[in-house]
Amino acid sequence: MGLLQDEIFSAGEGDHWFSRNRSSLNPSADDRIVSSCKQYKITPSSILEVGAANGYRLEEFRRLGAARCVGLDPSQQALADGKARFPKLELHEGQASDLGLFEDQAFDLVICSFVFHWIDRRLLLSAVAEIDRVLRPGGFLVIADFDPDGFQKTRYHHRADVELYTYKQSYREIFAASGIYSLVAHNTFDHSSPGWSIATEAKDRAGLSILQKDLTARYTICEIKR
Repeated sequence: MGLLQDEIFSAGEGDHWFSRNRSSLNPSADDRIVSSCKQYKITPSSILEVGAANGYRLEEFRRLGAARCVGLDPSQQALADGKARFPKLELHEGQASDLGLFEDQAFDLVICSFVFHWIDRRLLLSAVAEIDRVLRPGGFLVIADFDPDGFQKTRYHHRADVELYTYKQSYREIFAASGIYSLVAHNTFDHSSPGWSIATEAKDRAGLSILQKDLTARYTICEIKR
């Protein structure tokens, strides 16, 4: 079956990604996720970001008052950079499909920004289950990722030596279909442009979704007639 995509990122591709993008990973109040949470008055005390890179986004949330900001990433270089630059964050090495490090913990906000499309399809539902497990009832989940029509699979052009793909689909729908997540907000943007520019090509369209976890809110009571 070959290496899992997640293993490829842990084995060095995560470091390569960080090296290519390092210059742009700085705290900013204009960050799409930070500004969206402010717009919808989401003020978490505890945050877990899966795929946090060096923790630049978490640092902005910390400056805004979040008491505990935890990041997870497969790149050792990203984590070393974050620990040096943002020492008040909690940064750990790991993957979305195994959040055992947080076995008895629950967060007010979980962020997954452009993470799901990398996850090996053999581990996708494990990652969904783990992310749900660490989000407390009433908490918020933010997913930013590609938002195409249907399901798309694209060869990763940075690595021609391995079978590595990006899988683009509406990941918010997996959580919404469970019945325990309600969509708070959804906005689309051009992945290749800053801010909220509208994508001119479908391949560049991305979406940012905010969902709230409530175990029973979407269920209606069905009276049984006797």
